Amino acid sequence: MKVILSLIIFVFSTVSVAELRDPMEPPLLAKIKLKKLSVQKNKAKVEPKKERVEKKSYKKLSLQSTLISRGRKVATINQKVLSLGDSIESARLVRIRSNSVRLIRNEQVIDLIVSNKDQSKIKITRSTKSK
Repeated sequence: MKVILSLIIFVFSTVSVAELRDPMEPPLLAKIKLKKLSVQKNKAKVEPKKERVEKKSYKKLSLQSTLISRGRKVATINQKVLSLGDSIESARLVRIRSNSVRLIRNEQVIDLIVSNKDQSKIKITRSTKSK
């Protein structure tokens, strides 16, 4: 009886020793992550989608005239009469002079100048962002 009991204890002790894990072995979660990484390396590389930035197309701005009097400054741009602070084609009118105006669109400065012809001259000078 002692021999059978010793044999049973011996068999179960070897099974329990086999279940002990190696202290130098990485944890189970690390193994799973390593397997996932190796599978991902074999897949084709997929670059992240870049957001499309669509450029808005604006109508050409044309300055026809300016009118400056006491307490009143207006400019006619693309056949519309505008005062300081008004907007046209997403550009805000910030300055009116006797023969020119300044607009700002998306932090970009746009100067329009009345010319002798029916069309005005457009000059984009600089960005309003400080460097």
